[in-house]
Amino acid sequence: MVKTEKEEKLPEVDFHSGYNQLTNIRQYESGLTHPSTRYNTIKQMYDFTLSASIPVYAGGLMKNKEKKKTVMDSEIASLRTHFSERELKMKIITAYLQILHLQEQKKLMESKMKEDSSTSVIHSF
Repeated sequence: MVKTEKEEKLPEVDFHSGYNQLTNIRQYESGLTHPSTRYNTIKQMYDFTLSASIPVYAGGLMKNKEKKKTVMDSEIASLRTHFSERELKMKIITAYLQILHLQEQKKLMESKMKEDSSTSVIHSF
């Protein structure tokens, strides 16, 4: 899990709990064929552990990360600006080419209309 800068400065808390149920312990000192020695034990065991830690000093690691993040943020902003500029240029070029295309179509339509009108005049005689 990747921690953010804010999370790295917060304390870490860990909680552990456990429960064990035990029986008496038998020890066979002279082997299985001889009687065993019986040791009474605690029948139930509970374990509760709570620990907390807070980073006091990490060798300047946190400040270095903050500096790197600032540099990265400025690079990202610069790249976004560059991207926006290129996108705007592309939109301008596209709009200009569309205008040229429409002008060409207008000229073709006008020439076609003149041609049609001149042929209709000839056919009307």
